[in-house]
Amino acid sequence: ITKANILTFKKDFVEAEKLAIRSLKIAKSENDVLLEYNCYITLGNSQSGLQYYDKAFEYYQKAYEICEDFKLDSNYLHNKIQALNYTALVKQKQKQFNESLFFSKKGLSFLIDKNSQIYIYCYLKNNIAYSKFKQGDKSVVNQFLETLKIGDSLKFAPIQITSKTYLGEYYLAQKDTTKANFYFKDAQKQAHQNDIFEDELIILKLLGEANPQQYSYYSNR
Repeated sequence: ITKANILTFKKDFVEAEKLAIRSLKIAKSENDVLLEYNCYITLGNSQSGLQYYDKAFEYYQKAYEICEDFKLDSNYLHNKIQALNYTALVKQKQKQFNESLFFSKKGLSFLIDKNSQIYIYCYLKNNIAYSKFKQGDKSVVNQFLETLKIGDSLKFAPIQITSKTYLGEYYLAQKDTTKANFYFKDAQKQAHQNDIFEDELIILKLLGEANPQQYSYYSNR
């Protein structure tokens, strides 16, 4: 399952799916509920990467539901929130922003202490702000700036990249290409340095939109 997770980061979703299915069979035969949970999350990620969003949603829901089988585990709440976070993301990819808001807010409702779960807090807050942004809410820029500030203080690349990408999208929508390019280029450089290829691919497409005269260059990249 660890290898499958690595392969999802490398965008080899088909091989990741194969390994996760093999792991799931072992998890069920050994009655290893936590491993089964991890398999469902990885299968959801692989299906999302392949753009089979309905299937991804099903796996994330299975992961969420199986959490009830290990309530005594110290990571019980974290795992529930993580499943909801992934569910919210896949709903965003389907442009179902009201549903994304529902699952993100549900995840936040399980947070007991923001400071001890700061990473997942940032993911959920970014999800909420992005869904609101796609529905026309311009006030969300402050939320993107807040999560970027937290990401900078933690020196945690995934949060920094996501917040910068969302800020770039926000300013692109406001037709401020100078600020949009500032955030996009910074995010693209950081994503490349950290081998976060799925994010880099998204950013390169956005850079093409922000720079029509260089669209061919960013498309080739």
